[in-house]
Amino acid sequence: MKRFLLTLLLALLTLAPAASQAPDRSAPPRPGLPPGLRMPPVLKKQLPNGIPVWFVQRKKVPLVSVHLLFQAGAMQDPVGQAGLASFMTACLDEGAGSRDSLEFADAVDMLGADLSANCSFDGTVVGLEVPSARLEPALDLMADMVLRPRFSPAEIDRLRARMLTSFLQMRMDPPSLANAAFLWAVYGPDFRYGTSSSGTAAQFAALTRQDLVDFHRRLCHPALASFVVTGDVEPERAMALLSQRFGGWSASGPALSQVPTRAVPTRGSGIFLVDRPDSPQSVLRVGMVGVERATPDFFPLQILNTVLGGSFTSRLNQNLRERNGFTYGASSSFAMRRAPGPFLVSTSVQADKTGAALMEILSELEAIRQPIPEAELEKARNYAAYSFPGQFETGTDLAARVLEMQMYGLPDSYFSEYVGRLLGVDAGAASQAAIRTLAPEAMALVVVGDARVVRPQLEALNLGPVRVLEIDEFLGPAVPIPSAAP
Repeated sequence: MKRFLLTLLLALLTLAPAASQAPDRSAPPRPGLPPGLRMPPVLKKQLPNGIPVWFVQRKKVPLVSVHLLFQAGAMQDPVGQAGLASFMTACLDEGAGSRDSLEFADAVDMLGADLSANCSFDGTVVGLEVPSARLEPALDLMADMVLRPRFSPAEIDRLRARMLTSFLQMRMDPPSLANAAFLWAVYGPDFRYGTSSSGTAAQFAALTRQDLVDFHRRLCHPALASFVVTGDVEPERAMALLSQRFGGWSASGPALSQVPTRAVPTRGSGIFLVDRPDSPQSVLRVGMVGVERATPDFFPLQILNTVLGGSFTSRLNQNLRERNGFTYGASSSFAMRRAPGPFLVSTSVQADKTGAALMEILSELEAIRQPIPEAELEKARNYAAYSFPGQFETGTDLAARVLEMQMYGLPDSYFSEYVGRLLGVDAGAASQAAIRTLAPEAMALVVVGDARVVRPQLEALNLGPVRVLEIDEFLGPAVPIPSAAP
């Protein structure tokens, strides 16, 4: 559960942002528009060593959240060591300071706290949530976890075995195969986005304890660090507690570079088929390299994606599910990161409808480049705007938004202006963003299904040759779980 919360928080940072605060009811809203929104004030301070600390006080419940963001993650994995950041981060709470893994977990549980770490491509977050009265001992544990992890060989072997089991399971799961094949097809094997943040089984299996120790020294580094503190705590108390534990933290060597040095590849269109004999369904992934988080088209793309595949009444879902009955659901998304992340259409369809479904998807991708009718556009604007405050209900949501401001350098007014900028998107802005961002002829079409049934349909599309992928080609070779592992 603890790791799930951090995974959710990092997912919020890499997808289109949602809500960040509750409605401001100081003035009545205009008819037909959502209430005005105001970001809670952010108090900005620094520890004695210069590490930024941002506070948002919220006293509704006696809980405190402390999140430590490092401005580096899986994108900084060395070439040939994909998965190093993910593996290192997973090891942080498996024993730290004077406590082994079980003792550390017991100490966290005795405080009624959640304490864990996770990484995305853009950043790594260590997150603590604890009752306000127990903040001080909880910060002792957090400091041990960040500054003094043990990297026990036994725990490393246990986590490695668990992850290698996940890699083997992935080879039997059609959606996982489709996702992995799509990333490989779009980004290629040499760009970091070409695999998941966990990398490949072979590269993961080759990582050593010394690799983890060395990478920890460069990623968990004061030059990359910043804190976000939210909840029921006075800033003065929190600053004193953080200063005692992190204020004297100094560098023991260079930090990882925050700027990715690998250029995003330019890949052409193609049809890629992964054979799953006798599968009654085909898993489809259609997409291409999308845009970075800093794109000036951010708000038009939020509205455009709502129309295309970001809601139940979107065009893709209405077409593939409601009108044609090919699927239970279809969606689209942009993963916006420091470097351009993928644009992706996802669905699963009846095997005998694979070709027809792909043609409908490509048709919708072409149609979204045309001006959206005003009634449809207004519906999408209202959907996005009214959804915004509903996603600000928890401390995790609030922390995610403040962390997003830190990670991407967003101005203090960003989320206060968010609804207004959504409502200001017109048909011209949306269509121009679509033309700049989406090119149906450049999409990768990935299908995981029964080649005997599916391949003739794909060839009949006349969109080019069908490339059959072997699983080892995009996942790498399977790696057996060490027999000595528990």
